[in-house]
Amino acid sequence: RAAAGSADKFVRIDHDYVVNAAKSIPDASKVHFLYCSSAGSNAGSPFLYPKTKGLTEQHLSECGFKQLTIMQPGFLENAERSQGRIGETIAIPFVSLGKLIS
Repeated sequence: RAAAGSADKFVRIDHDYVVNAAKSIPDASKVHFLYCSSAGSNAGSPFLYPKTKGLTEQHLSECGFKQLTIMQPGFLENAERSQGRIGETIAIPFVSLGKLIS
């Protein structure tokens, strides 16, 4: 949301652009569509991020694709970002520890 500039812009970028692009695909019934969402996405959430991701998933499922694959990663390790994210910074040591254990 912060990177987008406002809640409305976030929804426009993360939901509207994705769903409108999906709806513009001709012969969607012949297409396998892949979407990278987020763990915890939930169309009924009171929080903007998971709600937007959940609504996007819901609306993509209504597009009539031959197949729809929705990936819900909980953490994108080594993601190159211009701005750091505090939650990811905190999670990195735990993810690394988890890799060592498994």
